Amino acid sequence: MKDPETARRVIFAPKMLRDETWRNIYETLAPGHLRFRELLANNKGDNLPMDELLATPFFGAVLSAYILYKTRCTDSES
Repeated sequence: MKDPETARRVIFAPKMLRDETWRNIYETLAPGHLRFRELLANNKGDNLPMDELLATPFFGAVLSAYILYKTRCTDSES
């Protein structure tokens, strides 16, 4: 995928949210109003509001760390 923002949104963000280790990192460090439990309650559903998450600098920082970790691990394994 050539567009890095689309890759962040479509590929890496969902993968990070499914990865229990990274979910725990995010949940431990996130400010109260950005924790998953709070976002789900405010969203009144079972889905996290991806647009809202991606718009926050905090989620962006954790996602960037996840992408860096995943791409460096992949690069070093090859």
